Amino acid sequence: MLTEDASDVAAGVFAAAAAAAVAAAAVAAAADAVVAAAADAVVAAAADAADAVVAAAAVVAAAAADAAVVAAAAAAVADADAAVAASR
Repeated sequence: MLTEDASDVAAGVFAAAAAAAVAAAAVAAAADAVVAAAADAVVAAAADAADAVVAAAAVVAAAAADAAVVAAAAAAVADADAAVAASR
């Protein structure tokens, strides 16, 4: 009888240990999923930031090109004014 009781206790301990191992595996899998989701979010945020930098650079380049066009037009007007003044 005592041996059967000890055997039952041991079986219960082993069952509890197995359940704890299953729970630990589930927690580890959930932690892995959280880490993967966080990594994906970081990569997506970095890609968005890079896109924003590229877009800002394009705006700056367009503004610089516009400024160059305006400066060239102003220089042409100044040259034309100088030519008109010299011809008088």
